[in-house]
Amino acid sequence: MVCNGICERVGQRDTPTAPNFHAQAAGHSPVDNVEPFDDHVAALKRVERYLTSDLGVRPEQVVAVGHRVVMGRDHDAAVLVDAEVKREIEEGAVLAPLHNPPNLLGIEAAEVMFPAAKQVAVFDTAFHTAMPLYNKSYALPKRLAEKYGIRKYGFHGTSYTWLTEQAALRLGKDVGDVNLILMHLGAGASMCVSSMYFSRRALALTRASFIVCQVLCAGREMS
Repeated sequence: MVCNGICERVGQRDTPTAPNFHAQAAGHSPVDNVEPFDDHVAALKRVERYLTSDLGVRPEQVVAVGHRVVMGRDHDAAVLVDAEVKREIEEGAVLAPLHNPPNLLGIEAAEVMFPAAKQVAVFDTAFHTAMPLYNKSYALPKRLAEKYGIRKYGFHGTSYTWLTEQAALRLGKDVGDVNLILMHLGAGASMCVSSMYFSRRALALTRASFIVCQVLCAGREMS
């Protein structure tokens, strides 16, 4: 890894009182600055400035930009972003109003900043697409469920993918042969059963629920 970093408290009205832009690169001093970001586009522009000014990376040298997108509906893998994918992300905002809109803003900003780069969307929900129909369905009329997209989708899939692969590695097993109960705890919280019974992808209890009594408490509004 050449460098890593994070922009925090994006869109916060008050000026941050603690460093919220962090970046670290091999052979360079760490950056920990207080820098207000009005929106996600401003945050991404700061990343671009760090890459070009601090590290000497030219925009045309960036070959790909990965975007974590929360709601991907039926996508079961990462995809190259095109007009259709952007439309799907926009429509997914109905089910993930806190996440998909800024996800899309980031993609569109990156397209302008790094025009030669491939834009890749990695969906949180992709890990959970193998849930059986009986597991992801609610006891609702089929017509309503299909019309409004009401079912369990599962979130934090990128985290669960990494956890499952790391657990299999440390246990000395194939990724399809582990049975795990995984928890992603924080301001956003979820639980997941990852079991060979349902193939290598996931399965069961997540906060992706429309019924309050079935979800874990999280620090922000459910999406």
